Amino acid sequence: MKKALSVLFSFLLIAGSVFAQSHITSQGHNSSVTALAYANLSKEPGAFYTAGEDGCIIKWTEEGKGEHYQVSEVAIRLMAVSPDGNSVAIYETNGSSINRVSVWDWKTLKRKYTKEFPDTINSLKYSAKGNYLIVGTSAMSGVQFLKAGSGALENGKLKQAANIVSYIYTSDSEKTAVFYSASGSFTYYNLQNGTLKQKYNIDSGLSQAVLFNDAKILAGIHGSEIYLVNAIKGKTIGTYPASAPIIVSSEKENKLYYLVRESNTYNLYTLNPSETLDTAKKIKECDFTIPSSYGMIVTGFKKDNELYLGTRSGQVITYTIGAGEKAKTYSQNDYKVVLDAKKVPGENAFYILTENALYKTSFENQEAEKIISTSGQRDFYIHEDKIILYSNNSMSGVSIVDLKTKKAELLFNPKFQLKRLKYYNDGNKKYLVEVENNGSIYLYDLAAKNLKQIYTGNGIQDAIMGNDGFIYVSKSSAIFPNTPLLKVNIKTYETVPVQIKGNIAFSLEKSTDGNTIYGIILHDDPNDKNTYVFAYNTEKNKYQEVLKFNSEDSDAFMLFDDTTLFTNIGRNFIYSYNTKGNKKMNFNRSASIPLKVSQNGDYVVIINTNGSISWAKSNSNAIIADWYLRSNDEWEILSKKK
Repeated sequence: MKKALSVLFSFLLIAGSVFAQSHITSQGHNSSVTALAYANLSKEPGAFYTAGEDGCIIKWTEEGKGEHYQVSEVAIRLMAVSPDGNSVAIYETNGSSINRVSVWDWKTLKRKYTKEFPDTINSLKYSAKGNYLIVGTSAMSGVQFLKAGSGALENGKLKQAANIVSYIYTSDSEKTAVFYSASGSFTYYNLQNGTLKQKYNIDSGLSQAVLFNDAKILAGIHGSEIYLVNAIKGKTIGTYPASAPIIVSSEKENKLYYLVRESNTYNLYTLNPSETLDTAKKIKECDFTIPSSYGMIVTGFKKDNELYLGTRSGQVITYTIGAGEKAKTYSQNDYKVVLDAKKVPGENAFYILTENALYKTSFENQEAEKIISTSGQRDFYIHEDKIILYSNNSMSGVSIVDLKTKKAELLFNPKFQLKRLKYYNDGNKKYLVEVENNGSIYLYDLAAKNLKQIYTGNGIQDAIMGNDGFIYVSKSSAIFPNTPLLKVNIKTYETVPVQIKGNIAFSLEKSTDGNTIYGIILHDDPNDKNTYVFAYNTEKNKYQEVLKFNSEDSDAFMLFDDTTLFTNIGRNFIYSYNTKGNKKMNFNRSASIPLKVSQNGDYVVIINTNGSISWAKSNSNAIIADWYLRSNDEWEILSKKK
């Protein structure tokens, strides 16, 4: 096979948010709140931050307005705010391979630095004066000290390893650090010389650990009990029954505050230690209710006389202790989530899909015209005067809806999970190419209305129909045949490996004439951490890599429209590459990470993870406006500053 000798265009992935703007709204998180923190801003005494599984940080004001900015494509599990309020540190993770700490300057919405860790992170905290960002990992080496301003690792800060640390505290002077490990190790370190001052073996397995009462008592939860430990003597004061409690106390509290749920009512209790620190008295302070639709409260903190709380559904709540029966809702979820977009044939407009309807809109008319109701599908294709509805990564059936009669018809149900679906129309033959469960490829003939299996294997990532009568299959090269790309004849089922090097290929697209297959490929060289976009000419059997990105991204998408390739490799921007003029560009991003893209003539619509859409001109990287679809089917339009 020929391999082209041509210029490989490189994109340097932009690590920060150079052109970003936040979004001010009362909308909450799209999924569970995972962390809350006081903002420490003297000019904004009521401000606080929330973080969530949606990868978003929101800064809330006393007026109930939230400044939204999505900083991660994966969940945020921990958050810490610097004592001066200028930096927000987060722990981002996908629960397996990604364990990342990043620090953000909230004024500029720029990432100051990022640190990757091989192990799960259990705790994250700034030292009392803000000189260090302290990271507690699940490695036996335990704690790492980062210089807060630069992120530089300060090696040898502790002379003896602190083991696996789940709670961190430093004295106001930063002369002493205190660590708790779920193994039961409770240690004091001298931060001036790094020596171990004191070590106690106390109760193990405590979650939500926190010091209170001038750091003289450690509290934590094990099972259905709250444990109190004398932190000076290392002895257990007592255990106190509590059903699924949520500790909301900080180190500055003299008593321990915690919430216990009973249906939609939350009871606020305190444990009040005696002067001798050998017992504690349980007192009910008050109770309040929240709407059942908000889900359970899962995290929170207390500041002065106020509770700041987050729920599993993404709602943010505050409650003034003793103020009455109902808590105040900060967030009001009023937006529909845009899931997919395609250009309307013959019009300067786009179809927009939400969870329960398909709309038509354009930048000029700024209206959301409801076309049909849908049933929860998340993706679609346009087929003549019909819409094909489906959902990637689901067991949902593939349906077709006539836009004139509004009549829906089920085409087929996948036997296993539908991973990918591609539409093919060469003016004569019209097919759907389906990948199920990373192991089977099916071809659905839209005219004959029949489904047949074309290929079975393992490690399949994507499949697309070429104009030469072959289905092109991207896969893992670790599975036989040991190539990341192969082709299958749809009539004879003959399988032909395409002899290219690489570890895995995915996100296949094809040129307008159908003679070039594009895809994303990762190499198997451990020293090559780049992501490549390749082009394979099916007529000339010629392969070339046309784009290189300086980061590995195994979950990126790609779209080919007319002569332009779009991709979100790196997950922070949409990049475009004109295959005719070799022009490359990245579109600016808004408050949310871009997820999909569609182009129609002069306009590009970017679908963001938070369900909004951003508008841009195809020849400019500037975002013109962000649109949010309200529950009343009207757009909330935020024009961008020029």
